[in-house]
Amino acid sequence: MKIIAVCHADFDCSPFGTPARLEADLEGIAVLRRTLMCARAARRVASVHVLVPAPQRQRAESAAAGLDVQVETHEADPVPWQSYVASARKWSLDAWRGGLGSTSVFDETLHPWLLGALAQRESADGVVDVPAGASLLDCDLLDAMIAHYEQVHKQVRMTFTQAPPGLASAIYAPELLKDLTEANHWPGRMMAYQPAKPARDMIMLPCFYPPPFEVRTAVGRCIADTHSAVERMVSILQAAGNSASNGRTPDASTVARWLTASSVPRVGELPSEVEIELTTEDPLPDTTLRPRGRAMDRHGSMPQAVFDAIIDELSARDDVRVVLGGFGDPLSADNFARCARKCRDAGIFGLAVRTPAVHLSDEAFDALLDARVDVV
Repeated sequence: MKIIAVCHADFDCSPFGTPARLEADLEGIAVLRRTLMCARAARRVASVHVLVPAPQRQRAESAAAGLDVQVETHEADPVPWQSYVASARKWSLDAWRGGLGSTSVFDETLHPWLLGALAQRESADGVVDVPAGASLLDCDLLDAMIAHYEQVHKQVRMTFTQAPPGLASAIYAPELLKDLTEANHWPGRMMAYQPAKPARDMIMLPCFYPPPFEVRTAVGRCIADTHSAVERMVSILQAAGNSASNGRTPDASTVARWLTASSVPRVGELPSEVEIELTTEDPLPDTTLRPRGRAMDRHGSMPQAVFDAIIDELSARDDVRVVLGGFGDPLSADNFARCARKCRDAGIFGLAVRTPAVHLSDEAFDALLDARVDVV
């Protein structure tokens, strides 16, 4: 069978709308170059392609210089679901699935129109969708997944595995890519539980390749597109005795054991998610949903200066998520619109609002849209 690997990259912008890090140094080698080296090291991959917008060809050729990698260009629009998937995945970056809206890591990068066209041109029997920042991709694990795909491709049309994001990639049959384009669906929708159509979880089907236990139980993003992920990947490479001259990376089991052993946050780190109570005003004081009403004292609203100071500190990282909530209703705060706008202007990665929506006035609705709130 002919299996090709495709790395759909953008040097300017990540799938989350944040600045890309593909040209950033990762222990002596640029992020994208490391990813391409890992993909090229897989023995069962017939060819590796890096797919970039046409104006970025020169940057891609520089990243792939000296490697057996084909640079391809395109002028396609982003997938229709990109913003939706980005907003949903921000809240589960460290896991391969379990995101809001049943999104998975596979939904972040897949462009079935582009990959389908390339598969057709190359007469490929399968396409590996490699995230551009997956610089710790395990080539041996990928080879094992391809061998599995070759055995089951007549029964199912993809192969995936349970692994921390970035250690493995999904493999798609060209027919499945065609169906996804016609249905205008991201792959995570196939994996979602649908009460109206109960079915076995896909990890119980032949499309699933079972990895070692330590890999399937580890948690931690290893795609170089956020502050925390890059710091984590640098630490992993240093702990494994990475050599900048040959770019060797530790295998998935080694990375997984490191992730499990390092799961407790270090003292002094900023939290990855912060919930801020703008006000203690509560439109549902007698609800039984959670302690409210007389069980909670009323202290009024948080001063704007205090809120601004918190957001300014959190904005030092590009992957912090903020929830405007608490026991009070943030929409009851006089400065809700200003606070939400402050989060976006400061570059806060993910923004959610927890509210019973009793005071969802036209003004509050406009404020939610203006601040591009990810989750309500």
